[in-house]
Amino acid sequence: GTTVRIDWKAKNPEYLGVYVSCNTSLIESYRTLFSEELEFEGKRAILIPINNPIPEKELKICFQMALRYHLDK
Repeated sequence: GTTVRIDWKAKNPEYLGVYVSCNTSLIESYRTLFSEELEFEGKRAILIPINNPIPEKELKICFQMALRYHLDK
């Protein structure tokens, strides 16, 4: 798999970021699958609004894809 990090940044305080390596095609795949359900930042992050319900179903799929990245590519 590839590394997944979750972080909050003061420059974007209304979001939590779920970060994966920008050297992967994961964010591109996530955009294809969940462009209406999730927000993204560049080639590296899913942005989760902290005042909205967590999109658990979509995030579970994203985490599974990240943890299997090298097996499935």
